[in-house]
Amino acid sequence: MKIMPLQILKSIFQPIASSLAELYFKDYAGLNYIFYRHNNVVASNIETVRVRLREQWNPPHEVGEHIKNRLIARPPDYDGRSLKLWSFAFDYGTGLLDLEVSYGKYSQYLFTNLDNKFKREFPNPKWWFNALNIGALVLTSDDKIRLHRRPQSAVQSPGKLDTPCGHPSGMEKVASDNIISAAIAAILKKELGFEPTIASVSPIIAFIAHPCLDFNLMYLVSVKETSKELDRQNVCFVNAAVDSLSSFLRARRRELSRSLPDTLLCFINNKRLKNGDLGR
Repeated sequence: MKIMPLQILKSIFQPIASSLAELYFKDYAGLNYIFYRHNNVVASNIETVRVRLREQWNPPHEVGEHIKNRLIARPPDYDGRSLKLWSFAFDYGTGLLDLEVSYGKYSQYLFTNLDNKFKREFPNPKWWFNALNIGALVLTSDDKIRLHRRPQSAVQSPGKLDTPCGHPSGMEKVASDNIISAAIAAILKKELGFEPTIASVSPIIAFIAHPCLDFNLMYLVSVKETSKELDRQNVCFVNAAVDSLSSFLRARRRELSRSLPDTLLCFINNKRLKNGDLGR
């Protein structure tokens, strides 16, 4: 099995991703990778995701004390479940993405990866929580993509358009085989206010977002509900046709969250590949 080591991924993607000013497609080793400024794409032709569960993360003493003190000084609005990513490997021959994760708390992520003071004191990422964020690009039965505007109080991408994503705070502990499906269900229920009827789920793209080093794994989630049934305040819908999405990206990319442009571009790319019109 041909595995692309993390060091090679970094050497390929980081210099390119850090210097980009615009969106563009790049073909690497016969695969269509998509790059966007500040994100390092790990995989965009994912066929299967395999999750291995390991023991819960117990931070080193100094890190634990920092989190404890920060919790007292600035308790978060919620401190639900988060997933810590320990390692990943992508087999670009078979499209298999292997993830090793454990359960943790949102505060462990908030007061490490998102805490600038902490990162100055502990610059080595091995001390950080390094969350696995799951996202769902929701496609309705009338072929529209559902987006919502993040609140201005959000820690990341405040006021930006986004998909349901982040930390599965309401998720119960489950076995490895069910982690992804349980996380998607928890995130959708939190965002939509109810559990939609899911028709299909398929991975779209995985990337590391900077400077927080989140590992984002985005899925296409087709639901049986229509856009009208999923409508609510601060929600908009975009026609999922390639031309419509391309126009939307060009016109409104500055309004989009950090994870959304890569996800939409990969979705467009996959549709063009499927339709045999990638050269358009």
